[in-house]
Amino acid sequence: MSRDLAPLAVGAPAPALDLAALAPPPPVAPRRVLLCFLPLAGAPVCAADAKALAAAAPDLLRAVDAIVVASVDAPAHLRRFLDEQGGARLHALSDPALALARAYGVAWPQRFAARATFLVEQGSVRAAALHPIAFPRPLDLIRSWASARG
Repeated sequence: MSRDLAPLAVGAPAPALDLAALAPPPPVAPRRVLLCFLPLAGAPVCAADAKALAAAAPDLLRAVDAIVVASVDAPAHLRRFLDEQGGARLHALSDPALALARAYGVAWPQRFAARATFLVEQGSVRAAALHPIAFPRPLDLIRSWASARG
């Protein structure tokens, strides 16, 4: 992990997500969520991340109730960005003030969230990782989290 960040540890209580702010909102409160932070919608590397996550979504959604992508972008911009990358099954969560990123320990001083993923189950962090590289490589790790039941 980076010396500048302090991501929540496995077993830590997970800060609550504002389910009403999700685009689209889930039909029921999810019990098992894959929370993915992206620095900035529209950045080339974030587009690759979103495409890889969107492609993996059908497989991941067999094991988790929702995949939430959070970034500093405005809600409509983030939703449009995810849709353009094939991420219709991903839930967008705008975090412009980095409140959620700070709560999860992944806010960069430059006003962006680090590329990070958390598996949250029933209010607890079950797995966590920072990704210094684009998501396509860590997807195998994320798949292994999602398929394991804690």
